[in-house]
Amino acid sequence: AYIQGQVHLQNDETQKAVELFANVPETHPDYVFAQHALAVTTSRLISDLNLAVPYLENCISAAVTSKAQKEIVNRSYVFLGYIFYEENAVSKAVVALRMVPTSSYYAEDALLGQGWTALKARQCQDCISAGQLLVKTTNKPVLKCEGLLIESYGYLLEKNYGPALSKLKNALDIANSIQAATQDSLDV
Repeated sequence: AYIQGQVHLQNDETQKAVELFANVPETHPDYVFAQHALAVTTSRLISDLNLAVPYLENCISAAVTSKAQKEIVNRSYVFLGYIFYEENAVSKAVVALRMVPTSSYYAEDALLGQGWTALKARQCQDCISAGQLLVKTTNKPVLKCEGLLIESYGYLLEKNYGPALSKLKNALDIANSIQAATQDSLDV
């Protein structure tokens, strides 16, 4: 049912996909993937992101054993955190985003969300910490720039303009070193 649902999604038959995802039993190893897919599909179909929350909560509360299952749970935490961020439920966003371990593939996404959530909550030290940790852990130049931006916002909130300017200059240097994708890469 999960694989058939994915095929229906690729064919833009979302209602059929939703029905199939909903039929995956809780005891099946694909259950967490189907619940996450229901959350994503529901949020695409209906502009109310809150309708995705129960599916994400099902995913998070499921018993998982494999690495892939654990990663989809981490992805669900990130999705939940971003939904809560958009709904201005800042404390819930922070809790969800902090559940993602640093070893996860989604750790950078969680850190990014933590940084922007800290800024929204006007928590300058959390901004600085999240920005620094993102810069330290990522190899992606764009995310390094965003981490430096978040960190600089933290310094700006403190009215500490020297370090803020320094971080922004560092981000500019990195941004200037980024090579644009070739037309061949874009075509692929």
